[in-house]
Amino acid sequence: MSPQQVQSILAEFQHRAARVASRLDGAEVWRFAIDARQYELHYWEDDNTPLKKYIGGARAAREFAQLQTLQKLGIPATRVIANLKGFRIGDRKGDACIVVYEPAAQNLEAVLAQRQLPGPQRMHLIAQLMQRLERLHEAKLCPTPLSIDRFALRGDELIVADAARPLAGIVTSERLRELDRSTRLVTRAGERLRVWRHFTSEPPPRGSRSDANALVRDAARGVGAFGRIAIDDWVGRFVRQVPMAVPWSRLGDAVFDVAFWRDALPLVQSSDSSKVFKSDPSGIVCAKTLRVNGADIELIVKRPAFKPGLKGEIQRWRTARVARVWKKTWRMLGLGFACELPLFWLERRSGGRIVEQIIAFERVSGETMAKVDLDGPGTAHREDLLYACGRVLRRIEAMRFTHADAKNTNWIAWRDPSGRDRPVLIDLDGIRFYPWRGLGIERFVRAMKTHAQITEEDVRAIEHGYRNS
Repeated sequence: MSPQQVQSILAEFQHRAARVASRLDGAEVWRFAIDARQYELHYWEDDNTPLKKYIGGARAAREFAQLQTLQKLGIPATRVIANLKGFRIGDRKGDACIVVYEPAAQNLEAVLAQRQLPGPQRMHLIAQLMQRLERLHEAKLCPTPLSIDRFALRGDELIVADAARPLAGIVTSERLRELDRSTRLVTRAGERLRVWRHFTSEPPPRGSRSDANALVRDAARGVGAFGRIAIDDWVGRFVRQVPMAVPWSRLGDAVFDVAFWRDALPLVQSSDSSKVFKSDPSGIVCAKTLRVNGADIELIVKRPAFKPGLKGEIQRWRTARVARVWKKTWRMLGLGFACELPLFWLERRSGGRIVEQIIAFERVSGETMAKVDLDGPGTAHREDLLYACGRVLRRIEAMRFTHADAKNTNWIAWRDPSGRDRPVLIDLDGIRFYPWRGLGIERFVRAMKTHAQITEEDVRAIEHGYRNS
């Protein structure tokens, strides 16, 4: 790409380029083509103000400098073209960085989420990841934070895809814990252990209730990957970008803002009897479809009701049920449990008293364990699914929690890309923060015994998974 071509594009940028996305760091992503090759312009409006320079410098300049440094060191990364200071898009002024866009490159988290990926290929990816981290460690350019979304696969080569956020320091145990937390749902324990032992002689981290504290704090406060939302009389929290790799989610790297949910709220609140799954004194559960990044995403929207009498009045004055479910679900996701993905919660109060509340999740594809066809997938898959359910309940108890509402309607049998069914938890209001050994498995077995296809061998598979976890 010659300087003349760049100048030609930039002179008519709004007519020659298309805005395709926004990023969590505030950058707008614009895409354009020159001679059949595609490029991206990452644009930060008013990024070069004196205050931002004092805090940490312009982010466009940082991304350009860090990508250049990686290129000079021979570390595979996104190729950078130019840094533009004071660049204007219409009447707006800001800073920009131009990089080469490669449509064939895939996010590493999406690749690892493919369960049909052959074992040798997964091992090769993990080996490449360790090599890249070792080079970054030697150059004191370890990504901070160190998460799986910082990397992508270009053909068979693993590259550093995100250099807009800081690259500074070495690979420490804290950085490795960040990597572990962001990959728990798409990697195997042996793979994470291999990376851990390659960089440190410290004992590998054991699962504990504190593992998800940072994630839960961010979710509760609306910071980091989460945000605060206020629309008319409604207030709550929402996900700006999914902070970990979730294989049953179709959101990918989508970024949400308050404006998106302000536009979507009328649709979320609208009534459509054809998509209502439950409507009783406990509340309403229905499905809604939203357009996100050019794809239709189905949501499960829940509007819990209040019990009559004094108990319901007490519920109206305490922390909203949707806020409690929000925190519980993110805690379980942060601990590596397969759960539905919460997107936002809202409450409306009058005089300090809750009038209405609402929470939305991305719908997990598949049938509930109450309706799943146990005779369909074959004996091996059937036993694996039921064994996995028992194992999940034992792991919950190992964290000194109790799932008091582990009935079979609160599980989804999600079919992964390899064709196997995996249990995903939904409706985690029944999680209790005290140990009550055996309550969850007792509730689940009692519910599964009402399934038309259940056999004694199936019950033994559930109990075997619970005992041997």
